[in-house]
Amino acid sequence: MLKDALITLMQDRPFDRITVKRLCEEAGINRTTFYLHYADTEQLLMEAENDIITVARDMITGPDRDCSSLECIRRFLSYVQLNSMHFRTLLTFKDSETFVQKFSRDVVNAVKPRMDDSIPDEKKEYLLYFAMVGSLAVIREWILSGFRTPIEDMAELIDRMTKSLILGQN
Repeated sequence: MLKDALITLMQDRPFDRITVKRLCEEAGINRTTFYLHYADTEQLLMEAENDIITVARDMITGPDRDCSSLECIRRFLSYVQLNSMHFRTLLTFKDSETFVQKFSRDVVNAVKPRMDDSIPDEKKEYLLYFAMVGSLAVIREWILSGFRTPIEDMAELIDRMTKSLILGQN
């Protein structure tokens, strides 16, 4: 409830102007309950970001990943669409660069060990960061366009761009 209330409030005002009092009013809880779980709004925002990053990372690199890269991207884009308000807010609010950096770092660290050993580690990292930040920029524009392009087409586009970047890096 608190994370949803935070995302709702961030639609209308900068994060640094959201008070615990207003957040609790939006969530329909009292401040004591808030402080039982969080020290401040920054901690709540960090947890909301980490929840999304964890789900995304697991969809892309999880231990039970039995899908092709295209299918994993499709699943992730479906998750983005189902949680569009959260993604729209986290990818477009004033301090969204922090979210993009955390998201990219977590996914890069999870994917890098699975890449072809013929690619030097330093090069893997640069390629993956480029692919992640680029993919998030494309996803951001997709969200802002109101999901004008079907998931299947977006997944194919991101998969093709990422593969051509990584496979064509020689």
